[in-house]
Amino acid sequence: MPQAPFSIVTSPTQGTKSVLNISAATLIEAGPGRIMQVVNNGAAVGFSAYDSATVAGAGAANLIYTSSATLAIGSVVTLDIPYTNGLVVTPISTGVVAVSYC
Repeated sequence: MPQAPFSIVTSPTQGTKSVLNISAATLIEAGPGRIMQVVNNGAAVGFSAYDSATVAGAGAANLIYTSSATLAIGSVVTLDIPYTNGLVVTPISTGVVAVSYC
């Protein structure tokens, strides 16, 4: 019996866009998208990601992810999580991170 054509949708592990050297709460993108990976480039601290269109709007109600507070330098965190309103990333304390998203 013939089968109808179908599409295979795959999710990349890396995003198509990036923001580097984030050391304070930063609006990465306003509008919908997908956070793919975060790399810890600074001290051994963590980060949080929020589904928010503004830095001021980022809070517990729209938290996407919070890493361990002692994330090792050089750690790569693969998330592949969608957001609707926008993406705000906040390194904890003296952290510096890089974010890939699409």
